[in-house]
Amino acid sequence: MTKPKKLFVFFNGDTHFWYSCNVIVSAVQEAFSLKPEIVWCKGNGGVEPTDYKLIEQNSMTHETYVYLVSDNMIYQRIIEDLIGLNDLTFIIPVYGNMTVEFARWPLISETLKNKKLILLAASHRQCQQLSLFVKGALIKKMPYPISSLHFTDLPDASSEDDSAIHLVYCGRLMVQKNIFELMNVFMKARQLNPHLKLHIAGDFHDRGYHLHGIEIDFEGYKKEFHRLVEMSQGGIIYHGFLNQERILALNAKCDYVITMSCYHDEDFGISVAQSLAQGLRPILSDWGGHPDFVEIVNGCLIPVVLNNLNVPTISTKHLFLALQNLTKLSRAERLEIRTKIQDYLSTQSYVKKFEQLQSGAVPAYLGQTEFYLKYAAVCCFWYPFYTGQPKGEIEYLDVYKSYMSDYQSRDPYLIPL
Repeated sequence: MTKPKKLFVFFNGDTHFWYSCNVIVSAVQEAFSLKPEIVWCKGNGGVEPTDYKLIEQNSMTHETYVYLVSDNMIYQRIIEDLIGLNDLTFIIPVYGNMTVEFARWPLISETLKNKKLILLAASHRQCQQLSLFVKGALIKKMPYPISSLHFTDLPDASSEDDSAIHLVYCGRLMVQKNIFELMNVFMKARQLNPHLKLHIAGDFHDRGYHLHGIEIDFEGYKKEFHRLVEMSQGGIIYHGFLNQERILALNAKCDYVITMSCYHDEDFGISVAQSLAQGLRPILSDWGGHPDFVEIVNGCLIPVVLNNLNVPTISTKHLFLALQNLTKLSRAERLEIRTKIQDYLSTQSYVKKFEQLQSGAVPAYLGQTEFYLKYAAVCCFWYPFYTGQPKGEIEYLDVYKSYMSDYQSRDPYLIPL
């Protein structure tokens, strides 16, 4: 006789390291809010005695799943508390990628070895990357849900000049996001298409660039950003950091969401997903989780190439070609985009996908792959992307290949808008 299934969801109720994690955890809570059979546990370091007793009792009579919603840094103690119980299946979403979790995974991996484990990836390419590092675990694509807050009624028309074509970038301002490349190409395209306006929302962030062997003057970077904004003569509008309510208002008047990010843990793109939920058409770098969006809605992918330092960056030539031909979106086009994304990323669709996830067999986790161990031997940082050593080149590029397309064989480069 098949055992009934029971799901225990652990989440960290405190503020997360990344703002996007707060958004994701909130949306997951909304997704499961109408399922009373789910047991919520607040996992700030370990399992509460009452929760432990309930999980132990259920594991004897139910097929029991433990879903660790928050970033896995806080879950080592929870896993150690529960590991002695029989017939538990652990479900862990991997935020960013396995290399970002490099210091954490060896500890958790040893504890979970030979236990049933499902790793959730936010995109197809993240699944590919995870397969480089782990043996035996079930790796499933499970894009993060978007709160119903973002599936709002669309405006009848732009509140500003109706002839303007509005693009928006929301996110951190940093080297790996290719902000300057976007701004410079945009200004050139605007000379041919003067109706273009680029809105940028976000704050400056000085984390991560050194992982690629890049050195920058951070204060100089900020000054150059503001110089480019001023040089655009009103074509680029900088809004600073915006909360969720103000992002909704900004998206409402825009036509396109754009990002040229080649950030090292761009597994999904939460701000892109939120914009799509409001009917914006995507113009995205062909990197990480971005292609999954363009499979759902008609958009544009800009090829990613490796520069002379073997650091991924965008093809500015193809970005220029995409921008110069943009036209304003109609309300009907935005409604079509929103409907498709609602089927893909709504909280309701997330619950359905989770129910499907629990329907199949789960293999035992067998530990880290030989590639992972080889990669570890040549890495010298907690976030190990660049060593500056020749022996690290092969491993470095192999990690990135999973986030890049075989762009050289693609024709045409641009998916028509």
